[in-house]
Amino acid sequence: MDQYSGETEADAPQCFSGLLLGRNLLHCCGMTGTVDAKKCRERAKRCLAQARKAPTLLIMTKFEGLAHAWLRLADELESIETMLRRLKKPERKAG
Repeated sequence: MDQYSGETEADAPQCFSGLLLGRNLLHCCGMTGTVDAKKCRERAKRCLAQARKAPTLLIMTKFEGLAHAWLRLADELESIETMLRRLKKPERKAG
């Protein structure tokens, strides 16, 4: 039972009960397939949307945390992609 709302896991929607019970959590925020920075930002938006609909404070903060994690991952992926592009550029020879 949630201390803020008095709801049990059985009262919560499937995605929210998955969050509390550890089932389907990553699926709720779109953790499937390959990942790029754009997809990570889209998934962060989905998590924030879920947070706004969350029936409890606990669930809301968990989805907000996931959104922040997706945004950090997007930033890291962009940094790595930038480094890889620089490494692939041919070096200019002094001449």
